[in-house]
Amino acid sequence: MGKTRLAIVLFWLLAAGMVRGSIYTVSNTNDAGIGSLRQAITDANGNSGYDEIRFTITNPPPFVIRPATALPSLSDAAIIDGTTQPGYATNGPVVYIDGSPNVGIGIQCAGNTIRALGITRSTQEGIYVNAHSNIV
Repeated sequence: MGKTRLAIVLFWLLAAGMVRGSIYTVSNTNDAGIGSLRQAITDANGNSGYDEIRFTITNPPPFVIRPATALPSLSDAAIIDGTTQPGYATNGPVVYIDGSPNVGIGIQCAGNTIRALGITRSTQEGIYVNAHSNIV
């Protein structure tokens, strides 16, 4: 395959979100630090490619994440997938973001997916989308 054809194929794979970046795991409900949703979003934003944020929080559900300040908006394509949290298959959404007094999650670019998260008590938007081609 010629270099031009390869470049075109890679471009379309990137545009379609099919080139994977990294996987980040949320392992606690802390507002910040290693294993937090805030840290996972920050890390995904700093890494090019289509990143994946998964959940493996322990303790009995439901798991409520209470950010003290607004979470960073997604600024690079990613999936935040609540179906990866153990217990989802039998209980449905078990990971919640307590959005008060902030926006739950912000999206600033195309190509994101937010799946199976509950967003509660947000005094603003539960999910703020400022771009096209996203799946919620």
